[in-house]
Amino acid sequence: MLYARSLMELAQEGGVVDEVAEELPQLVQLLAGQPDLAELFKSRAINTAARARSIEAIFKGRVSDLTYRFLQVLNDKGRLAIVPTIAAGYAKLLKDARGEVDVEVITARALSDAQLRAVGAKVGASVGGKALLSQRVDESILGGLKLRIGDKLIDGSVATQLQQIKRDMVARGREAVRSNTEALLSDE
Repeated sequence: MLYARSLMELAQEGGVVDEVAEELPQLVQLLAGQPDLAELFKSRAINTAARARSIEAIFKGRVSDLTYRFLQVLNDKGRLAIVPTIAAGYAKLLKDARGEVDVEVITARALSDAQLRAVGAKVGASVGGKALLSQRVDESILGGLKLRIGDKLIDGSVATQLQQIKRDMVARGREAVRSNTEALLSDE
């Protein structure tokens, strides 16, 4: 996260936060699709100077000056292999700075755009930021919805409510049986 934070600070100073935010996922995608380039970034067999020349040939003039210089710094430090981790950290820092929160909305059937906007507005107001929604359909929840906000799950599904009702009924039934059994035994 140190490299991501440093890159964010430099991007803010240079006024290129959004440009870098667009370039990093593209770079990660390029690495995923080009095994030879990924190997260049990871290989200890290639010396730093040769790798620096390759980075210059491939990226100079094709990415922002900050991204290019950052790649060269990572090369000098032997940290090019962690570019995907840095990109993820940068994206998280950017979302945090913008007050954006990822929210997965899980419903029994797809919500309309208006319903999604309403959910997004309510969640955004409750978390004090902007909710970035992704929707997933799971028919097994029967109705209602589940919200996954970070590592928290808010479960308002009908299936969960029915399970809770069943647990309550079973618990009350057991208690009634115990009470009646004790009453019968005490009468003897």
